[in-house]
Amino acid sequence: MLIEKKPLIKINRIFRVGVFPYRVKLLSQFLTQELEKVVTCSNICKERLWESNEAMEVIGPVRVVHQYINMPEQYAEFYNETTKKVEEVRGCVPAMGYSFAAGTTDGPGSFAFEQGTTTSNPLWNTVRNFLAAPTEDDIRCQSPKPILLATGRIKLPYQWQPKIVSTQVAIIGNVVIAGVPGEFTTMSGRRLRESIRKVMSDASDDETSVIVAGLCNTYSDYITTPEEYQLQRYEGASTIYGPHTLTIYLKQYQELTKAAIQNKSVSPGPPAPELLQSNLIILVPPVLYDTPRWGHNFGDVIQQPQKVALPGDTILAIFVAGHPRNNLMTESTFLTVEQLGDDEVWIPVATDADWETKFQWKRTSIILGSSQMTITWKIPQDVKLGEYRIRHNGYYRYVLGGVYPYYGVTNHFQVSFSVSSRKYICLLLYI
Repeated sequence: MLIEKKPLIKINRIFRVGVFPYRVKLLSQFLTQELEKVVTCSNICKERLWESNEAMEVIGPVRVVHQYINMPEQYAEFYNETTKKVEEVRGCVPAMGYSFAAGTTDGPGSFAFEQGTTTSNPLWNTVRNFLAAPTEDDIRCQSPKPILLATGRIKLPYQWQPKIVSTQVAIIGNVVIAGVPGEFTTMSGRRLRESIRKVMSDASDDETSVIVAGLCNTYSDYITTPEEYQLQRYEGASTIYGPHTLTIYLKQYQELTKAAIQNKSVSPGPPAPELLQSNLIILVPPVLYDTPRWGHNFGDVIQQPQKVALPGDTILAIFVAGHPRNNLMTESTFLTVEQLGDDEVWIPVATDADWETKFQWKRTSIILGSSQMTITWKIPQDVKLGEYRIRHNGYYRYVLGGVYPYYGVTNHFQVSFSVSSRKYICLLLYI
């Protein structure tokens, strides 16, 4: 279906009449041009996908294979173009090269580091060794990369870069998604796709689409080809497992693809490092205790919303609250905008996940531990008219220990379009 070009909303309605007319005109022209580009591109995609029959229906089983691997302990075979021989290569303990500190072409780093550096500097080696010195085996394994940071040898407060990474392959019909734990260069990605496609073609004559999905579960910086690694530009210096990082991944993803095709299970691999919050160093001081405002309880409303509002207005309510870090309300909400239904039941219409709602917590007394929560709701233009209220949910920490839930609810307020509502609001403001 063609996308119809519809007129833009009049931009000058956003501003007061006569304010910045020239800028508004330029903005209107710019948005009109961008809209035309979007419509044109959308229609081109429509023609290619539907009229040219270039779209492909994905049909078939879904299979997923996942495995952790310890990269420094991995081995693979590599055909050396120089010696014309097949060599056994291995992964290295993670390390960052000098050119990593040089940064990229569009984002250079500090000091005198340059891309393409393959020699070390005694001064920076001294700084490196103060943190952690690489072994002779590390230096040989990472060659020609001069090691600036032996990240695999630094374990305080945690391991600086992972040795164990997550690898996975998902097959959906004739589409293969390779979940990779790093940033593949263009040529590395091409080689990975071709190696997976070859395994698929050996098992089936159907055309296969391979998608490389980067940064899945683990981040291990860049993955370059062995040739790119030799140049030691930013990406090569950031390939932390040595010159044959890609070679190892090609072998690993071929094996995972074969296992998925044959519907075979693989060993889960070595256990991944524990990265739960309980093991992390937290510099933010803990919540010691909460107390309500004098003469109030947690959840009390100290500022009620206006009684009548119009679409586009902003409703505001302030509650006596506990510290939000007592419970992050994961899979829940700190606030709910509720509408009274026809059966006299309150129906949630918005939470803290909606753009039109905001909540702001403020500690009103550090000594007493009292706080307040300001909740605002910008009423959408297409809101359903009726009776509403705002509900706040939270937890407070008792001074003698323990965290307990509380809630508070505002008075009801009307959302209306009527002229009488406007007069009523004006009357309230006048009073």
